[in-house]
Amino acid sequence: MLIVIRVDPLAVTESHSPSAIASDELSLAIGDEDIGHLDEAEKDSESSSDSAHTQAERKRLRTLYGTSEKESHLLQLPVDLHQSTPIESLHTLGLGPYKYLLWEKMEQLSEKQRKEVVARIAALPSSGLTGGISSDISRHYKSFVGRDFKFLAQIAMFIFSPYLFEAEIEVWLALSMVFKMVYCDEFEPQKIELYRDVCHQFARAIDCYSVTWRKKLKIHLILHLPDSMLRFGPASSFNTER
Repeated sequence: MLIVIRVDPLAVTESHSPSAIASDELSLAIGDEDIGHLDEAEKDSESSSDSAHTQAERKRLRTLYGTSEKESHLLQLPVDLHQSTPIESLHTLGLGPYKYLLWEKMEQLSEKQRKEVVARIAALPSSGLTGGISSDISRHYKSFVGRDFKFLAQIAMFIFSPYLFEAEIEVWLALSMVFKMVYCDEFEPQKIELYRDVCHQFARAIDCYSVTWRKKLKIHLILHLPDSMLRFGPASSFNTER
């Protein structure tokens, strides 16, 4: 079977560029085995369209998703807004992976195990620890705020260790190292590669633990924490915590 597609250049609408037509008549010979790849060929041809077509496509997508056609004046400032916006640790760590881990683990625990966790927290010496958990973790863990997760980060390995399997332990340990890095009062620029290794170690642990979690934005943002610290100093200097 042979299909011949002919395109009349006079029938091309304004949304198509004349430069996309190589000659007055375009013939494509497609066999049976290639029909399944027709959509891919069309996508490739779209990528070679000129800027006018690209702008038209952008306008269509912006209209489809409800975004504004007006460009932001912020993008015209002589600064890199991405590099100038630090990764804030409270919402990235506390309300990110710590919340994900806590919610998932508490859902897995039985009622008896939850009571054991509460007893472990009560029996844990609190000297040298900052903060505390404001309510019963067994019933109100979904209402925890930043200060609760900050305290939890300091004791998690002690209260959850009997209920963790190997991949979870690796994630909690790697996240504890990130926590230590973030809440340190001093930053040594010469150790920037060490800080990056700590964040990548956490990312690798997440990769082995959950395919779904590695796609979360806050997991990815942790990789940029060292760059923010290198630019702005210790993370404690640009946290939103009181």
